[in-house]
Amino acid sequence: MAEITPVDEQQGMIFPPNAMGQVEQMVYFASGFTQYRPYNVGNTADAATSPAAVAPVANATYSGKICVPQGDTTTTAGWYRAVIQGVCNAAVDGDSTDVGLGDFLEVIAAGTAFIIDHATAPTGSAAAIAREANTGAAATKEIYLLGHQVVIASS
Repeated sequence: MAEITPVDEQQGMIFPPNAMGQVEQMVYFASGFTQYRPYNVGNTADAATSPAAVAPVANATYSGKICVPQGDTTTTAGWYRAVIQGVCNAAVDGDSTDVGLGDFLEVIAAGTAFIIDHATAPTGSAAAIAREANTGAAATKEIYLLGHQVVIASS
């Protein structure tokens, strides 16, 4: 996939669903990003860099959405599009607990991949649904990102 160029004029913009049904948002990445890694989107005290994507941080209340950048990994700070809802590729870890098709997925604090949340019913942590199984280490898998605010568990 081609690298996505930052476009400052579109700061925070949420784009209509594309042909794949993905909803994307322009999000500020202070240190660039890793392709397919989940990030927490939230507002910062600096309007020039808000909304910003950060590593998931534990919270007890709903706080921000999860986004997944699809562009090539970069270390350049700037504004980039990231999927906030819809079908996309993402890092999914099935090493500790197998992830099956249709399982609900969450991201924990400092997490670099989605893990199983609950196999039968969503919780406040459910950020996505697995569209592919994974029974091993983190790998790129297809998910459906739910697009709502989530609670991020500490572990």
